[in-house]
Amino acid sequence: MNINDIFEFNLVRLNKHQSGRTITPEDFNLVAKMINYVYYKVKVGLPEQYQPGNPFPPQAWQVSQKITDDMAQFIVWMGGPDYPAMTIDKYGVAEIPLDYVAFSSCYYDYLKQQDCGDEPSPRSVEFVIDSVFADRVQSVIKRPDMEYPIAKWIGNRKVQFMPKNLRSVNFTYLREPITPHFAYTYDGNNDIIYDPINSVQFEWPQVALSDIANLIFEIMSQNIKSQLDIQMAVQRKLQGQ
Repeated sequence: MNINDIFEFNLVRLNKHQSGRTITPEDFNLVAKMINYVYYKVKVGLPEQYQPGNPFPPQAWQVSQKITDDMAQFIVWMGGPDYPAMTIDKYGVAEIPLDYVAFSSCYYDYLKQQDCGDEPSPRSVEFVIDSVFADRVQSVIKRPDMEYPIAKWIGNRKVQFMPKNLRSVNFTYLREPITPHFAYTYDGNNDIIYDPINSVQFEWPQVALSDIANLIFEIMSQNIKSQLDIQMAVQRKLQGQ
């Protein structure tokens, strides 16, 4: 399934040939761009669905293997084979990449002294809130060190680490999704012709595209004020179709 299939599928569902109800490619691209982020936000975890005493919404990053699989293409591992590690300056501060959306994990290789030399031992970096960070820095017992480092988020897309001399860490995060785009031309009859070369596909796996199509259909139905289509879209979403 590609972006043209989603476009045509929704036109069929709107019964365009008999009712004349349709949507322009420009409107479709606008809706597809926004729905791409809406769906992404649902998979990461809607903050609106958090409840006291229940730390996880129904859907959230890595709350299930299905969600992990759906979002695997958005994972960026700084320090892995494809990206350099996150560099930390002399103040213990590192910059967050511009395409950062959500945090996944962070660790660094602690050099543990052995009889045969220093041996790397991965140590997880604990991210804490600002007040806890301040307390830990001043603590005699729980002060962060090279074996038990901590970090906190600070303004202007940056992270502050303690101790300051970590130098670099392995940082894994979820990046921004690529904006999908339905490219097209017109034929001699002024009919829309799909342009696969200049189109940008959704990055989601095939199994997720029916959900994407249904979310787009729901907005399109609202655009043409079709109450029956809106009800059908909501029903399909509830049934996972």
